[in-house]
Amino acid sequence: MKKNVQISEGQRLVFKGKVFEGFDSDDPYLVFLGYDSSGWNDLWVDYKGKKIMVRAEDVEPSEETV
Repeated sequence: MKKNVQISEGQRLVFKGKVFEGFDSDDPYLVFLGYDSSGWNDLWVDYKGKKIMVRAEDVEPSEETV
């Protein structure tokens, strides 16, 4: 994600990073839950009902609405 991009809790994001276990490229959408307490580089997101941590650089805000 580009620096200085504002995201808020519940915002839909698109995952653009390295594929992780359980990731479906046909459904790349995540929901932002919050930043990790150790800094601004890691985000907590919901992906298909699972809470996972991803790197901020691996996501972009979605143009689509929920």
